[in-house]
Amino acid sequence: MTTIELLNTLSVDQFTETLNEIFEHSPWIPRKTFPKTPFNSWESLYSALCATVDAAPESLQMDLIKAHPDLAGKLAVTN
Repeated sequence: MTTIELLNTLSVDQFTETLNEIFEHSPWIPRKTFPKTPFNSWESLYSALCATVDAAPESLQMDLIKAHPDLAGKLAVTN
């Protein structure tokens, strides 16, 4: 497991690759969150990742939901 201290030293590409799977293989989330480094805790990292999703255009949010059918429910099946 990576430490938060190590995560803070990574390049944008390494950071993105390391966190790629957290949000349904949506690398745009860690990539857009990277400028907020360094993080002082896992909680602050998670909050920043969630803020990135919240601030994203609706189209990107929908892509994220559709990538996880259990979250999207019937929407994923019909679209």
